[in-house]
Amino acid sequence: MHNVPRLGTCGDLLVAPILWGLAEREVPHQFELLPDSLAANGIKLRSGSVEATLLAPIDYARSKGETRIVPQISVTAAAGGSTAAIFFRKGLRDITSLAVDVNFPSEAVLAKVVLAEQYGLVPEFIPASPPLARMLEQADAALLVGEAAWQATLFQEPSLDLIEAWEEMTELPFVHVLIVAQEHALSADDIHALQLSARIGASSLHSVATTRAGDIGVSEEALEEILREYLSFDLDETAIESLGEFFRYAYYHGAIDNLRELKFYELPGRK
Repeated sequence: MHNVPRLGTCGDLLVAPILWGLAEREVPHQFELLPDSLAANGIKLRSGSVEATLLAPIDYARSKGETRIVPQISVTAAAGGSTAAIFFRKGLRDITSLAVDVNFPSEAVLAKVVLAEQYGLVPEFIPASPPLARMLEQADAALLVGEAAWQATLFQEPSLDLIEAWEEMTELPFVHVLIVAQEHALSADDIHALQLSARIGASSLHSVATTRAGDIGVSEEALEEILREYLSFDLDETAIESLGEFFRYAYYHGAIDNLRELKFYELPGRK
């Protein structure tokens, strides 16, 4: 095992609060932070290239190794924040192809579930990357998540808020991101550092939004409102219930082969 635990991270503002304490060195830690996409992080965890990572929940469900979820941390969204949305130019029911940002695998599955369950649609999924205009040249509609979705709302294209659709189906929020680690890879102090980082980030949302607003092209006020009003960075019982429901839908729609049990790191006393 690597002497210093390698932590796969992600640069999207959607996840910035849970990393804030680590990235700003407000929390003492021993992690080596390795930025990449959520999809790439899943590959790295399976290959052993990282000991822990920010992970799309669907990649946890697909994993076969002995991995554990770090408790009390997630990025969980309520309806209204456009954290995952489908943008289209024709009618929603005319969608036959969907350009999908491959960096967000859970949301791709969510789109498949929502379109099938609520609209009876089974479009062709086309791997693509933002910006929105380029994606809409490739397909009838485009799935965007996080920063790219917030930027796309500025163009006022018709859209379907997938989190709102999910809440209508389940009366639950949607979990975008977990922190998952190989079994026995993290110490109690490592887990505490991750949890403290997320708590500090959740109390520093103005700073998070201010730091990133210029890069995204969305106002600080709008970003802070999204982070504060529509996102949660805990992993409470409702979020855990949502994970189980999402995995059941994913299994029914053929996105996973079996229903994986949610296994968490236990929290012994700190050293």
